[in-house]
Amino acid sequence: MSHYRPHTLKIYTDAMGSAVILADIVSQQMSVDPEFRAEVTAGNVSPTHVAIVGRKLMHNAATYDLPGFLDAVGVSGLAVNGATNPGVVAYLQKCDDSGIPASANHRSFTYALGLLVPKTLSCDHQGDARLTFDLVVLGDGTNDPVVISDTATLPTPMVALTRPDSLSSWP
Repeated sequence: MSHYRPHTLKIYTDAMGSAVILADIVSQQMSVDPEFRAEVTAGNVSPTHVAIVGRKLMHNAATYDLPGFLDAVGVSGLAVNGATNPGVVAYLQKCDDSGIPASANHRSFTYALGLLVPKTLSCDHQGDARLTFDLVVLGDGTNDPVVISDTATLPTPMVALTRPDSLSSWP
């Protein structure tokens, strides 16, 4: 059985000149948050009619690559519109039961439309700074909000060395 672990996140919207690859992804989670409406009917004490009235597709992640994320997204967020470019692509590395990475056929989630929003910035004393963010996924009514592929090739991350005392890169 195969397992998948976070690998990289590519941000490449139509407004950007080139793709930004975030290599230091700590965690990723994709979720569908349903919204329920429950009504008590016919004198019952508990709801007998429950309906799903909405769903919200979310992609939550955290990264240690603060300069890469903040340079691409900023502190107020980034509108994701991938009509020409892919938008945001989350890559997961395929591993076997022993945790050894596979050489091919990794998983990717491609989001063409949405809003990338930074949430929290945290750092413990003498610890690593960590930024959490959400991708609020939107749909246009025509295209799928997320495209899942199990034949993805992992991008080569561009790792920048960061000075431990600041958010700036080494000269």
